Amino acid sequence: MIVKQLLRDAVHFIFPPVCVISDKRLPQNNSNKYILDDILTSLDRINPSDFTDLKNKVNADEVFAIYTLYPDSQMEKIVHHIKYSGMRYFGKFMGSLVGQEMKLGMTYDYIIPVPLHKVRIRERHYNQSDYIADGIGERTGIPVLRDALTRIRYTKTQTHLTRAERIENVKGAFEINEGYKEKLNGKNIIVLDDIITTGSTINEVIKILKENGAGHILGVCLAMARD
Repeated sequence: MIVKQLLRDAVHFIFPPVCVISDKRLPQNNSNKYILDDILTSLDRINPSDFTDLKNKVNADEVFAIYTLYPDSQMEKIVHHIKYSGMRYFGKFMGSLVGQEMKLGMTYDYIIPVPLHKVRIRERHYNQSDYIADGIGERTGIPVLRDALTRIRYTKTQTHLTRAERIENVKGAFEINEGYKEKLNGKNIIVLDDIITTGSTINEVIKILKENGAGHILGVCLAMARD
């Protein structure tokens, strides 16, 4: 045990981990290996007004988020690292923070992350929402179903689209895989998207789950984009 600790200390000294946001060295007593605790605790959290906006955007029975995002914010940088810098396990860590704060008033059967199209998977090599969902699942004990849905239509990026264009862009983009239709019928489900801006993407997923007979649906995101 002592030898292992000495080895860990030596590795930490020779190859010190750095904060993905500030590029500063992480102290050994930092709570995680990705981001300085000072930055983590200073992230913009959702307030009552944000939460009202989230409820109005998402057609779920309930909604939940703990962070907000806006241009040039620390959270925007975090999401960029998770999506485009290969830091999938950073996504899992952030998901665990979301799961840690979820106070579930009922039993949920599954967590379903919003899927990416196979073309996007080839570009990024993974779906960031899968890993955020895994972090929530580990905290809550709720199983994650990565393969329940397929994104059957490739859609252009939503970044510069209006709300109406976003809704049209994702219409008919998802389907429930045959092996899961009966499994999801009547089940209470957490639907997870990384970021909710207008709610158009997560709403399309919620719609097909409800049409398939899903029970109570909780819409969750890592962060809600402020208008």
